[in-house]
This record gives sequence, C-alpha cells and structure tokens, in this order.
Amino acid sequence: MTSCIIDPNKHVQEAGCCAFASLEEVARDRLLPYQEVIVERFGQAWDMYKEKNFPRLLDVIITLASALGRAVGTKKNLEQLMPRMLSRWNSIPDDDLRIFSLFEALGSLVSAVGTPLAQFVPNFFGRALNIAKVNLDEYEAYLGVKEHAPGNLGDVAIPQHDFIT
Repeated sequence: MTSCIIDPNKHVQEAGCCAFASLEEVARDRLLPYQEVIVERFGQAWDMYKEKNFPRLLDVIITLASALGRAVGTKKNLEQLMPRMLSRWNSIPDDDLRIFSLFEALGSLVSAVGTPLAQFVPNFFGRALNIAKVNLDEYEAYLGVKEHAPGNLGDVAIPQHDFIT
C-alpha cells in the first residue's frame, strides 16, 4: 500500500493516502514494527507531491502521529519528517491558506511526540500568535470600516486558536 503513496500518478497517490489513513485508524499500534518504512515513504512522497495531494499526505502524517503517539518520535522518523516540514513551514507566507493544514500536522506531531520537538514549539507558537494578531487587527479594522472586510478571517482564526490551545 505504501508503494501507492509514492506512485508517479497523482490519482494513485490520492487513493493510496486515503486507503493508508483508513488503515492507520484501524491498525494503530500494530503499525509500530513498520513505522520507519512508513515514514520513509512519507518522506519520499513529500519530495514528489504537488499541491493537490499535499493535504492528503499531511492527513496520513497526522493519523500516524495519532495512532502511534510518542513512538513516532524516533530520531530516524523525525529526521525524515522535520526538515521537510520546516522547509515548507518557512516557505509558506502567513496569509496563505495552505499554512493551516501544516499547522494541524505540526500540532499533531508536537502533541504526539512531545519533548523531542520542544525546540520547535517557540517558533510554531510565535507564528500562530502573530497570524492570530494580524487577523484580529484586520477584524478590528473591518468593524471600523465595513467596506474593507478581511477576505478570510474565519478561515484563518480557528487553526491558530487550535494550535495555540
């Protein structure tokens, strides 16, 4: 099934991610012996996916973190995931809606793994607070001048709140 995740065809990738997310929800800790191979495949997929399937890849990462908890936080697994996630984190602007699925994935990893990711929390938390502040400022401005409504306040306020809490 993991070979479908790294298939060159985007439709096979999509189906592979959906099927694997379902497997993760059912198999949970029975995936422990295979976690390094799974995460390695996720890393390969990360390098080849275009925008369409990225949310699906993040979803399988979130589901794996939920299924395996701290066990997903091995040095080898984090070396596969974190450089890629941080690179994407640094390349997406604050006002880009793609940041929210990445917030969710990073939040899930931090919650599941704990201490090994503590060094990244100030950066994630600071950015979440900054985005929330900018959006609240936009909303305040909107309340003062209704013809300048912010474009996506509802979309951007909730993910930062979830991440901060």
